Amino acid sequence: MEIPPAAGIRVPPTEIRAAEIPHLFRGKDKELLLRIHESEMAFSAALTSIRIRSELHLNQAQPAIDRAGWTMDREYVLGDVRRVLGERLYYMLESATDQMIDHVDQYLERATRLQKELGTAFSAEFEPQDLYLFQLKSKQQEDSQVAG
Repeated sequence: MEIPPAAGIRVPPTEIRAAEIPHLFRGKDKELLLRIHESEMAFSAALTSIRIRSELHLNQAQPAIDRAGWTMDREYVLGDVRRVLGERLYYMLESATDQMIDHVDQYLERATRLQKELGTAFSAEFEPQDLYLFQLKSKQQEDSQVAG
């Protein structure tokens, strides 16, 4: 419930041209293109759920909080939030938050698995010096690189 909204979220259009990736159809793993598409759909679902939750926060929850006269310099308990938003809006925001977290987690799981599968498939197709493997970095990994 404490996740701030993100304004202006949109799902970017993506396009995969079969002519540009013919090696995926010749390789051992012919279902790789399907898994790329599934990962793309999971990404789209994650962004859409972030947008929906953010719009709910900005357009309904925030105005209710403003009408109640809440200020940023105070801390409020969950019961206060529920009272100010009302049961229906509170439930909608809670549900949208849970769905958003679930969709983002599902995307990250699929993307991480797909990254490994692509690395394996491309390693069989390309020379090592021509292949770059990218990985998702956790916040902890980034912080340790900055500190080090």
